[in-house]
Amino acid sequence: MTDTTKDNTEHIPAPEPDFAARTGGVVTVDGVAYGFLEPDGLAENVVAKNADALTMKDVARWMAHCVRRIGDEVVVTDDDDATAAIDALTERLYALPSYDRAELAVGIRNKGLSPRVHVATACRYSGCNGTAEAEVVLDDLDKTPPNRTNPVAVEGVGDVEFFPEAGTIEDFLMGATDEDVLRRRVKLVAGRPAVNIDRWPSRLRRPIWEALQAFDGDPGTTLSAPCNKCKKANPIWLFSQADFFGLPRV
Repeated sequence: MTDTTKDNTEHIPAPEPDFAARTGGVVTVDGVAYGFLEPDGLAENVVAKNADALTMKDVARWMAHCVRRIGDEVVVTDDDDATAAIDALTERLYALPSYDRAELAVGIRNKGLSPRVHVATACRYSGCNGTAEAEVVLDDLDKTPPNRTNPVAVEGVGDVEFFPEAGTIEDFLMGATDEDVLRRRVKLVAGRPAVNIDRWPSRLRRPIWEALQAFDGDPGTTLSAPCNKCKKANPIWLFSQADFFGLPRV
């Protein structure tokens, strides 16, 4: 028998999906919690426009499009002048020590997109037209935390004080020689300016260099992958990879 009872239940339409909504998360770096939203098109555009010569300033701006809170401080809100707020946050993130900035970028990529990144580069060796590529799991990066003591007691040299490797110095020194790095990074040796440190004997420069590497730490963002033809190892900088930022692979 057919039920002819009228259904008086009011039809409530399903809510329209909010395609602009962004999920969020928290990355803690050196005891500081950074609340972020997943990367969006504006963040991707920062990288896409500068893909051929990406600097740490560009990476900092990519992060500034994502970070909304540092500790208890809200650094960008919907009411802000977006350009001014993101400009200010870019400079703040750019000024972080290199290890912390890399940790934050990797954390945002890991939690905001996915923990896996495809890396690839043309083989660097002359005469080889092969490709070095690999799949990287961000949780498995080979990291060495920095020694945050400054100055550092260096045996046979004395106390050495370093300038932190913040963005300005880091971008300046990309591709620089070891001597360039020492000139820019060593502030004082035994309480005195390190004048002409690039001319000092290697028995003094070598332990200072090793102390500098320990001071900076290694965030594990310089990777190595074998070429598919010559099989030689090729270095690959994680932040040079389109896939890291969620962009299509080229």
